[in-house]
Amino acid sequence: MSPTFYGTQLQQMKKVQCSGLYLSEAWSKIPKKLTFYDYIGNNPAKGGLFRAGSMDNGDGIAVGWLGHPVFRDKEGHELFVRGMPTFFETFPVVLVDGDGIVRAELMTPIVR
Repeated sequence: MSPTFYGTQLQQMKKVQCSGLYLSEAWSKIPKKLTFYDYIGNNPAKGGLFRAGSMDNGDGIAVGWLGHPVFRDKEGHELFVRGMPTFFETFPVVLVDGDGIVRAELMTPIVR
């Protein structure tokens, strides 16, 4: 997902969770097509839905949304993605906890 849209969805999830729903129930309130098409693998700047390389079924075309991943560190903190620009090969993907503390930084093997 794009960082902006992902951040907006997280804010909505927190509101829904405060109303008593579990995270999985909160995510289920968002239309799957909206979540699926905003996924970074479908980003037009990265080849969009017609990318050449394999993604899901080896043909490069994403066919469905399996669900929202939840990342946790070894202490059990839930981690949220930050910093996922379109040209993410040259930028780290940062995972922060609920307090905004950076818990992980993922760099790709090839950094220009």
